Amino acid sequence: EFRRVLFRSVGLVLLPEGTRAAGFDVAGGGLNSSVCTRRIGPVVYEPVEMRWESEIEALWKVIDICERDDVDLLNYDADGLGHSIIGFLKQSDRPIKFVTRPIRSGSGATDAEIDDSGVTGKQRFRNKRTEMWWNVRTRFEKTFRHVTGKQSYPIDELISIPNNQKLISQLSTPLMGHSTTGKLQVESKKEDRKSVV
Repeated sequence: EFRRVLFRSVGLVLLPEGTRAAGFDVAGGGLNSSVCTRRIGPVVYEPVEMRWESEIEALWKVIDICERDDVDLLNYDADGLGHSIIGFLKQSDRPIKFVTRPIRSGSGATDAEIDDSGVTGKQRFRNKRTEMWWNVRTRFEKTFRHVTGKQSYPIDELISIPNNQKLISQLSTPLMGHSTTGKLQVESKKEDRKSVV
C-alpha cells in the first residue's frame, strides 16, 4: 500500500527551491556502500554511492559534492562508523563551508508536536529513527493526496524523488510496528523481529 503512495512522488515535477541539504550514510566497506543524497527543498536528487573508499575518503568526497552543489546543511549518520566523522571534522584543517549535523537515529525522539495532534515525538516514537521515518512517510502521503486532488498542501511539504530502484526499495521496505513499551518503531535490519509485534 505505501509503495503505491510512494510512486506518486517518483519523478514528480516540483520547483527545487528552499534549503539545500544533504545526507551521508557511512558504510564499512565490503558489499555496502557509503551514500550521499542531496535535495533542494522538496526535490531529492540521485544518490551518490561510494564503494571501496574508507569512511574518511568517502567523507572528503561528500564534502566536495556539498561544496560543488552549494549545500547549506549536511546531516550524517553519527551512529556506528559515522561516529568517527565528528572527530575528523573537528580536527580537520580544511574549512567546511556548510553546517554539519550529526544524527543519532538510536537516540530519543524529540519534543516536536506530531501533525498538530498535541502529541510529541517522545510520547509516540521509540527513537529518533522512527520519528524521522514518520516525517518522511508523512511527506509521501501528503504528496499522494496533493497529486490525486484529495487535498492541497504547500509545495515545501511535498517530496519528489528520482526513479532509482534501490532508493525506492529502501524507502518502501521498512516495517512499522510497536516496541515493548507500546511506542511506534521502525523495524531495523539488525533488530530482532521478535521485538516488533
